[in-house]
Amino acid sequence: MPQFKKAFISNLDKFFIFVHDGIFYATSGAGNSNACFIKTLAKLYPEIPKTICPIEASKKGASYNKQHYEKMQNLIKESNGEIIPVSNGTNGEHIFGDITNWSIVDENCLNIIKKCSIKGELTVVISFDTAFAGLISKLCNYPNITHIHIPRSTGLIQNKNNLLRSKFEKKMYTHVNNCENSYIGCTSPYMKQHLGKAYGVRKDQLLDITNGVLLDKPNRKLDHKEILVIEKGVGIPRGAKYVLAYGRAERYKGYHILLKALSSMEPKKRPLFFIIAVEYTPDSDYVVYLKKLIKQLKLKGVLTTKFDATLPSILQQSPNLLAVVVPSLKEPFGLIPIENLANAHSKAPIIVARTGGLRKQIIHGRTGFLYKKTSPTDLAKQIKKVMTLSDRRKEVMSKAGFDYVKANYNYEQNIKSFFRELEKRELKRYTEKS
Repeated sequence: MPQFKKAFISNLDKFFIFVHDGIFYATSGAGNSNACFIKTLAKLYPEIPKTICPIEASKKGASYNKQHYEKMQNLIKESNGEIIPVSNGTNGEHIFGDITNWSIVDENCLNIIKKCSIKGELTVVISFDTAFAGLISKLCNYPNITHIHIPRSTGLIQNKNNLLRSKFEKKMYTHVNNCENSYIGCTSPYMKQHLGKAYGVRKDQLLDITNGVLLDKPNRKLDHKEILVIEKGVGIPRGAKYVLAYGRAERYKGYHILLKALSSMEPKKRPLFFIIAVEYTPDSDYVVYLKKLIKQLKLKGVLTTKFDATLPSILQQSPNLLAVVVPSLKEPFGLIPIENLANAHSKAPIIVARTGGLRKQIIHGRTGFLYKKTSPTDLAKQIKKVMTLSDRRKEVMSKAGFDYVKANYNYEQNIKSFFRELEKRELKRYTEKS
């Protein structure tokens, strides 16, 4: 047993970090957050060796971006780290996979840990999302290993009909209650409550690691002419007023609610829409449905499945953008409101569905606007409201929103708090054992 009295983290021999997205390409909010966590880990603990293990992604697939991968590769290498991909049996075609892939992941992860660590080394393993939940049972009470599993969402949030996933998660998450060396990380107060009530995880097994954004590199302020060129390039007519929504091409993201809200407004007064619905499989059923709905409702705007990570932050600075809308039917956290509020140059108010972890991110009327989820009527009401706001009111809301994010969703600070609490708990555990 390692002998130490005053510190835990500084005595670590190694970190293992398991992620499904964020290394080969940050194609989602989860992937972006994973990448930010690894960047912060590299900054906080550059001297501690790190083995970063993403699910293998095919170079020909939508989950691979050479530029992003090389950037992350250099960052990890410079902070005493290495990248070892994990196969889930799909040849890199489906990085998240399903329950049939996760057992393959478990075995491969365990083999990597055994191969890349020396017996007796003090190790922290951090795994993100359900693809790695099986590691909870594999690493339970494993000597000299502390394991923190951090679910970004759950089956009960995303799809209650997926009984195999939710049953598997419940089995793993309640298993934590029998492990001295394991914790479940909570990305929001909503997730903390959800994991306790719906999955039965004991409070003393939960650790806060509230999601957020990195504020070390502010967005560049753009000239109006630059923005007009970019808007033209993505198909937005010059001078046209529009609303922006973006994220995965999944029904729970609620883009159809936004379209129905716009259709309920007077044709001469309704704004255009710009929706970025990121597809993980070509011609997804939901995108096909949205195209039909747009045609049926006779709406004007742009629906694209091509995602550029820099585009939303650019469009937020446009005087033509009326609002950023997050119409999700359910979200455990949802990064989009925080990303927008963190942009000090944003000119567009944020309108968010009152659901899940989203409702805590917005102070209605002060930092943005909330509406009743699934209600096109209430969403249309909020869109009409932002259309009447003065520039001065928008500036005041933007400043309040930025200050709110800085105080509550500074990801680096939240990660530091997470490690301070982990240090406290593990130091106590090892002291009591010795």
